[in-house]
Amino acid sequence: MATPNPTCPSFKKWRGVSFRNNQRLEDETKPPVFAPKFNVYVPPDLQDLLQTRPRRFSPDNLKEAVTAIKANDKQQWLPAAQAIRKALSKEAKPPIQEVLDLGALPRLVSMMEYEAAWAVCNVASGNSAQCTAVVEAGAVSPALKMLTADASNLREQAAWLLGNVAGDGAVLRDKCLEAGLLPPLLAAVAQEREVKPLRQYTWLLLNVTRFKPRRKETLLEVLPTVARVTADTSDDETLADGMSALAHVADDCNAEVVGRAREAVQRAGQLVNDPATPKGVVLPAAKVLSALCSGDEAATQLVIDTGVLTAGYRRLLQGSDAPGLLREVCFALSNIAAGTQDQALAIKDAGLLPLITAVFKRCSTSDAVHREATWALSNMATKGLPSLALAVLEAGAALPLAEYLSSHAAKSQRTDAAANVAAAEALLAMAQAGALDGGGAGVADTTTAVAAVNPAVAEYSSKGVYDTLQSTLGRGLLSGKALDYVERLIREFPPPSSPPPPPPTDSTAASNA
Repeated sequence: MATPNPTCPSFKKWRGVSFRNNQRLEDETKPPVFAPKFNVYVPPDLQDLLQTRPRRFSPDNLKEAVTAIKANDKQQWLPAAQAIRKALSKEAKPPIQEVLDLGALPRLVSMMEYEAAWAVCNVASGNSAQCTAVVEAGAVSPALKMLTADASNLREQAAWLLGNVAGDGAVLRDKCLEAGLLPPLLAAVAQEREVKPLRQYTWLLLNVTRFKPRRKETLLEVLPTVARVTADTSDDETLADGMSALAHVADDCNAEVVGRAREAVQRAGQLVNDPATPKGVVLPAAKVLSALCSGDEAATQLVIDTGVLTAGYRRLLQGSDAPGLLREVCFALSNIAAGTQDQALAIKDAGLLPLITAVFKRCSTSDAVHREATWALSNMATKGLPSLALAVLEAGAALPLAEYLSSHAAKSQRTDAAANVAAAEALLAMAQAGALDGGGAGVADTTTAVAAVNPAVAEYSSKGVYDTLQSTLGRGLLSGKALDYVERLIREFPPPSSPPPPPPTDSTAASNA
């Protein structure tokens, strides 16, 4: 071991190990140096500036969150917006009006990112006044910009918000269109590859087309996009909204849908024909077909060519109890029956007449279904072909038509009055066809022989049709053409056991002239 060197400068300062240890111990036991504290007063409007970290806000304390989002500390805005969004996301009575009354909406619109956009979207889901407040706060323009965002959740949220606004009614929908909704929306649909944003885009397109009055130029602008989505998508929710939008377009642009969206129409027919199609998709697909059937001969033929008469319509008339769906089927069939003779014969050849008749009993509580079924049977019976009128008779339609006429005789709405006329005219047309088939008019002879040669008279007598009609006449509720047709039926084709009818009066002759 080397000995200390007395000539080293450090040697002179070294005082030994024990001295060094004692010095360290003394340093450790010294009291800390006094640090005075200053009591600084901060005004309340500046206290938020001292918050260096984001706070947590409770959705149940909405007032505190709104106060924070209206203050100057930007670090608190996001957690405050999140709390407001969570409060607005409550299923039962979300505090939409409270958020508006507290004045949070302008700040939320100014910071339209995901949480804030979600909160604004929920405000727009309220009533018309609340939705209008969102538009007046300037939320539409930043939402349109969000449609081009890189993040799919932002695109989805933007479409959701705009869908709430456009879905409020024609006025706010038009404000979205005036703000330039269609170009970014149609571009977003064309580029979208993810399912969830595309669902929201399609729902937004549905709301763009939903309300009347609607500009034909707008419908034609969205038609190619709607047609492509409905023809290509495999997502049921997107498909249902796309088909609904296509049905709205077809209502006003029937010929254009036939010319530019044939693949989408074929897809609608396939969906109606397929028993595995979800119920939520079948109805909008059926609406596309019924809208087209109200068009010209070419549109009606396009529907027939999908095979729905022998497949989808037949299956639905046999087994569906959904009034809305049966109404669409009967409406389509009534318009097909009003088309060409060949198109009307296609209904008969598909065996649908007995199924239409059976709808009266199976869907006994729906006036809308009964009205459309009445029109379908009447349009077949009055087509001018005795064979069609007799086919309606053989399908058992006489008594349901008479009962419809009796139950709706007192109703004065235009749709009911028109259907009453259709029912009465169909009953007369079947009797006239039966007379031609049997070789006698039934006017001069009131014996049972008339029933033997006129199947309509026999049917009316045996099934209680005459009794129902005479009871209806006795109540004095029929008027106009419906009354004329019923009186003419009983006069020209009386029940077999009834006495000869009185000669027509001058007023009756004048009304029949």
